[in-house]
Amino acid sequence: MWQGIRSMPSFRFIIFCPRTWALLLMPSRFTQWLARMFFRGRAEFSDAIFAGVSISGGIWGHFLGWWEHRNDPNVLWICYEDLKEDLVGSIKRIASFMDVPMDEELISIVAKNSSFEFMSTHGSQFDDHFLRDKVKVRMGLDEESNVIVGKVRKDGGKVGGRKMIPEAVSQLLEERWEASFGRQEKLASYDAMREAIRKEQQKREAFMVISED
Repeated sequence: MWQGIRSMPSFRFIIFCPRTWALLLMPSRFTQWLARMFFRGRAEFSDAIFAGVSISGGIWGHFLGWWEHRNDPNVLWICYEDLKEDLVGSIKRIASFMDVPMDEELISIVAKNSSFEFMSTHGSQFDDHFLRDKVKVRMGLDEESNVIVGKVRKDGGKVGGRKMIPEAVSQLLEERWEASFGRQEKLASYDAMREAIRKEQQKREAFMVISED
């Protein structure tokens, strides 16, 4: 997607970036039923994901490509932890980026509908039933089966979960980070990347305030 960004100047892009191990947990939980069709366990699944088995390409190539454009006026980079730590502030930042006027009432509604409580109560709005229904027969499941497959899980809505990742996979994640952001951008960790983003966004927002004055 990022390769064609210059040909789409009227588009606006919000890049969502969680921690590396969360990247693995999200697809394995969200599409675990699909992964079981082709892979034996999380380690094999992670090897395939980081080897670029996805038709969208390798995940680090994806993020590195967007990193080069992080300060473009039509690109906003958002880290998951920032959403968790300051949801209202993140909503305001996104609204400003999208030129969407918001009063306090609308901000409150968006914050409520973005909460884990709302998503867990309205799980069918965030599941993957439309994709699962297309492949369940190929999986050997009954055509009338109706198993809920969603992004919202019982232990969700929290920052954490690395202990669920096998040590071998954690080592692979660290190696891939070093080979990508560590080597090319001199960022030692995800936290270092997040801090760099935070400082750059603060400078951008300060400049916008001065420009408006």
